[in-house]
Amino acid sequence: MRIRVILLFALPGLLVACALVTTLDATNSETESSSPSLQTLPPSTAIVQPLLTATALPLPPATMTIDGKTQLAEIGSFCWRDKSPLIYSLVCSDPIYIPTVMDSLQIATPFTATFHLPPDYPPQSLVLAMMDISLKDEVTGVNSPDIRYWQAEPGWAGGLPLKTDVSYQFQEGDGLYIVQLRASWKDIGRVDYNFLVQVGKGSTVPSTPPMISYQPPVTTTIPLVSPALVLGKGAVTQMALSPDGKLWSLVSPFGLSLYSTSDQALLWTRSFPIMPTTMAFSPDSRFLAVGSEANVLSILDASTGETLNTIIGEGHIHGVWSPDGTRLLTSGDCEEIKIWDAASISLIHTLIQAQCNPVTPGYVDAFWSGDSHRIFAGAAYRNFQVWDATSYQPLPDYQPQIPNPAFPSELVPSPAQNIFAYWDGASIELLDGITGGAVMKLSGARIDQIATPLIWSFDGQRLAAGTSSGLAVWDVAPGKEAILLSGYSVLPGTSFTSDGETLVGLSSPDGNLNAVNLATEKVEFSLGGLTPVSAAPIFLKWGSSLLQTYDGVNLWTWNFLDGKQVSREAAALPSGWPMAYSQDHNVSADGTRKVGSITETKDLGNGMLQEVHRLAVVDATTNQLQVMMQEADENGRDISAWSPDGSRIVSGSGLGLASTVVWETQTGKLLLTLPNSFDGKTTYTTDLTWSPDGGLIAGANLIIGPSGEDLGSIVLWDASTGSQVRVLTSGLNGARITAPLAWSPDGQWLAAGVGSDVLVWGRDQEQPTAVLECHPGSISGISWSENSAMLAANSADGTIMIWDLDSIVREAGVIK
Repeated sequence: MRIRVILLFALPGLLVACALVTTLDATNSETESSSPSLQTLPPSTAIVQPLLTATALPLPPATMTIDGKTQLAEIGSFCWRDKSPLIYSLVCSDPIYIPTVMDSLQIATPFTATFHLPPDYPPQSLVLAMMDISLKDEVTGVNSPDIRYWQAEPGWAGGLPLKTDVSYQFQEGDGLYIVQLRASWKDIGRVDYNFLVQVGKGSTVPSTPPMISYQPPVTTTIPLVSPALVLGKGAVTQMALSPDGKLWSLVSPFGLSLYSTSDQALLWTRSFPIMPTTMAFSPDSRFLAVGSEANVLSILDASTGETLNTIIGEGHIHGVWSPDGTRLLTSGDCEEIKIWDAASISLIHTLIQAQCNPVTPGYVDAFWSGDSHRIFAGAAYRNFQVWDATSYQPLPDYQPQIPNPAFPSELVPSPAQNIFAYWDGASIELLDGITGGAVMKLSGARIDQIATPLIWSFDGQRLAAGTSSGLAVWDVAPGKEAILLSGYSVLPGTSFTSDGETLVGLSSPDGNLNAVNLATEKVEFSLGGLTPVSAAPIFLKWGSSLLQTYDGVNLWTWNFLDGKQVSREAAALPSGWPMAYSQDHNVSADGTRKVGSITETKDLGNGMLQEVHRLAVVDATTNQLQVMMQEADENGRDISAWSPDGSRIVSGSGLGLASTVVWETQTGKLLLTLPNSFDGKTTYTTDLTWSPDGGLIAGANLIIGPSGEDLGSIVLWDASTGSQVRVLTSGLNGARITAPLAWSPDGQWLAAGVGSDVLVWGRDQEQPTAVLECHPGSISGISWSENSAMLAANSADGTIMIWDLDSIVREAGVIK
């Protein structure tokens, strides 16, 4: 029996659908240790996903409060997932001008603004921007009594903590300002919220008549298409082993999964709006505290994966259970430290109240002593603090004898004794947790090569750490390096088993995550496929039914008709393979020539010499000069692409310091200068590529916006005349192109990676045909099959997703 499963990534109160359809074989499921049928998530006895009522437009509101006065935001640019029973699409609007309310908040400087965002879970990204405007920037001809539109002016921008309620203190002088929040939620969308404030007194009458005419914003609806196949499961970024050794939790790009260590069976898996960065099991292994960069700590039932409770604090919140399991200690940004009752999740005591600083986040790490009698906080002696864990009173006389306090350091408490391991990059010393005095200094040849946090065994008798050459283990009693294991890398959260004889979480080059016995060096059990299956930007080669990918170490072979792995073997990248994203644009199609840069010295007279740089065609093997471009290139054109027939090259500047030009490869003659400046702003070229027939040149561009933000676009030029055919901005919503552009071999489709999505345009279309979605990480490479029937994209999440063109045009309602 074949079962189609739709995985919905959900936030409280909002549907964040990533409607990823996979096929599971219910009659012949395989364990993780074998070669499973490749899919986004492995077969699971429980997929923990609350199914919530779909939320469509209008977009949720946001507010700003200053001195008790609240303003409702006007929504500017947005791209929002619209899920309804009849359509699943991306709805985008990118107005030319910035909308605000009619009446500004009248305030004095300095002032503190508190912003409230709508969803119950923090955004994945939150940026605050401030633009200084005047009445001459206001747009005329607006047919709305409630909205004003403004032309953007230069300003500043910076990141805010990931919270739904966040405050910021402004120091701006008198004037009229647009305050803008740019918020994005994983698998929901992004929105610009605009507010209007008047600092001090200001005129309400324009000094000169405004001459800017209003142009209404255009809203675009683009179908969202899920992949037909997913190759790989993505690399594991974090793990935790339960104290009883029976459960193994892993974080991958698609969420958090729990496995049984006895048979490596998957028990459940679930997604999170923001990728977990910390996990901590309760001492009885029944609960799991999960933190992230945001300010929400989730308490999960370890048996089901369901969220039992949440704790709201500051950013980067993480939890540590007391050794007896009765209390939970939280810390993170703003130096906030709190103690909670573990059963009721009620606040017991605040050790340090949040004291946020907009310049430095004030991150603090708090933990319990091995006997639960003390609470420690800090990572160096400059902010190291100690409290009595019963009275919660500070112990100011505790002075740890840290040998090198001026160097970055790490203090890791032993789980079994009042001892801390201190590592400063050059030495490991043990400090007494009661007196702060030095206990002993560990020795070993690998101490200066440590590349991961120190790992204590549960009984406190061993310390381990990943090094540049593998794994090192110290026996604490004699203080000597006891074991060296090569060929493994250490995953964050790697743990000893309770007997101290096995380390769980060692990654090997074959793509497995292993539990290795330190005495025998034998693998006791492992999970497979938890590593990237292709390197960035993309290494793959299409065949009639087989697809080969390369991850930098292993050559993988897949059947892309059913997604099954055929083989995996350690290998170097085979010669003749397509480099990067189906070809290296700096190398000619036949591989014999490449674009280089030649430096000449020009005599200006009076003893003055000037270096002149020229682009040139050189032999790809010997680097021997064949022809130089006739025009000097003082500022450096660092991006080039060959025409399909090898007769022309288009070259541009990634720094926006030189024009984009087309030149002849046989003579070096400059043929065309392509118009590549928009709205009077400098354009930074990030990629150039020719259509397969050589008729069009596509360029990915970047413009720096008013407050320093990246604004992306794609421009198409006629390759014979140099005239601009069209500029593609719809659906980008200002986002930059994150992966090289890719034409289909038949020349009918153009694809671009934008964040975690792939946008596809028909050759003659102004609007995108579809948005191909579901990669958790940013797209790094795109490749079309040789017959233009399939498109693959890989990502920082370590997987490759494949879309079928017939499905794309069918779901988009386009006639091929």
